[in-house]
Amino acid sequence: MLVAAQSCLEPAHWRVIHREYLAGHHTVNMCAHRAPRGEDGPAGTKLRPVTPFAEPMPLKRDGAQIGMIIDYSYETPWASGRVEFADPAQADRCEECIEYERWEAEAQDLPEDDAEYDAACLREAARRGLSPADIALFRSGDWTITTSDGDVHDVPSLEFLGDAYVQWRW
Repeated sequence: MLVAAQSCLEPAHWRVIHREYLAGHHTVNMCAHRAPRGEDGPAGTKLRPVTPFAEPMPLKRDGAQIGMIIDYSYETPWASGRVEFADPAQADRCEECIEYERWEAEAQDLPEDDAEYDAACLREAARRGLSPADIALFRSGDWTITTSDGDVHDVPSLEFLGDAYVQWRW
């Protein structure tokens, strides 16, 4: 049973319809988007769920915005998305950091001595054009994602996968 329905125009081509169903006491948000005639829905509209994750989400490290997460997906327990970096050079550094971390994890011939190990890692980072600060940017810090409903979520398990994709646990 439809208890309440309301609509409003956001941009001219979007209409948000909020439906509350008495049975089960749950809410379903649907968004109608104009589509070419003949596609799903009346008057050329397509319906899709609207969630706080449907819009681009700011990704921040220690309060500074790094970029926007787009192409969000979720498969329990991992969420993932693609990052559009605010600074294109930072995107390149991120990719180099990922390759550096792969090298460090897979290298068989790293020295046992801590000082020699650190020196070998610094040489490899320098060969890739990375500073210790670049590596630290992607290894540490307080990462947050802000959803479109304004909630700020801490994401301590953020992992950069490559090709501008990240994954995390909510």
